[in-house]
Amino acid sequence: MRRTSRARALAAVTLALCVRACAATPTRVTCDRRGSYSLEDLATTGQIMNETPVTVTNAIALGAGFGATYGANAVVTLELKNLKSGGAFVHATAGRLGGDGLAAWTARTDCATTSLYHKSYGMAASYGGVTWTAPSDVSNLPTVEILVASASGQGAVTRQTLTLTRDDNWVAPPPSTPTCDASAVPTNGASAGDCTATLAAGATCQPVCASGYTVSGTSACSSSGVLTPATCTATPDPTSTPTCDASAVPTNGASAGDCTATLAAGATCQPVCASGYTVSGTSACSSSGVLTPATCTATPNPTPGGGYGSSGSSSSAASRTVTLSASLAFATILGGALA
Repeated sequence: MRRTSRARALAAVTLALCVRACAATPTRVTCDRRGSYSLEDLATTGQIMNETPVTVTNAIALGAGFGATYGANAVVTLELKNLKSGGAFVHATAGRLGGDGLAAWTARTDCATTSLYHKSYGMAASYGGVTWTAPSDVSNLPTVEILVASASGQGAVTRQTLTLTRDDNWVAPPPSTPTCDASAVPTNGASAGDCTATLAAGATCQPVCASGYTVSGTSACSSSGVLTPATCTATPDPTSTPTCDASAVPTNGASAGDCTATLAAGATCQPVCASGYTVSGTSACSSSGVLTPATCTATPNPTPGGGYGSSGSSSSAASRTVTLSASLAFATILGGALA
């Protein structure tokens, strides 16, 4: 009896000293229930911890909701009942195991792609509240196994496997497509129209503009989820006549004269120029409302003698100068001949 107790105690110590580690293949476990290294790939092998499994009906019982459709991150509750004395294992090939029922269990590996928990105890036991959570993305995960194994001393392992298939037990979430928030009412708008906060990529919508404004184009959501919004612009009044703003005083001008800020299309006006400057033409407003402004040019100064450089008297003086010059030249020639 004492030897048996010592052997069991030694086995328990050996188990406690076994070091957890992640092997090169993340789904492998490096420590078995006896405290030795097994390197078993639990995702593919037909055995667990070097023992042939024996399926029993009461090793695992699912809580309410089994057979329902599970989406990504769905939670399945496991009720572990009548586990054999000596120890037990819980393993999932994907997803995450957790819950209050695993609080006293030991995680035999913390590799990201596997979950294996071990529990040693001296009598048959049941554990409620153990949960399995589906991966966040199940689109490429057609099948997952949740395995519960129970070991009694050095004897055989009993195991119950729950297999969840993608087609029967959960629906992969649809691929996410970018959307645009087009619900904002544009400036000078009345409402968002048929635009929503989830405008699909590649789709368009159109807001409604306030009275006196017209919508320009449509609001479009690009393939990457970037919104190009429609705008509201002022609607031209078809009954209004174009006008020109001719109220500006021209360069070298004294005042705008009879020119105003609302010179009608087809009308003319004339500004007043400053002293020393003469107005050139009139300011005219075209039929389309385009202004052609008058200008102020410098007034020419009079020449000494009372005339202007461009007057007739100036021409007479030039004639006299030419005649006198010709006479002097003739006299010079004649004097030379007489000499």
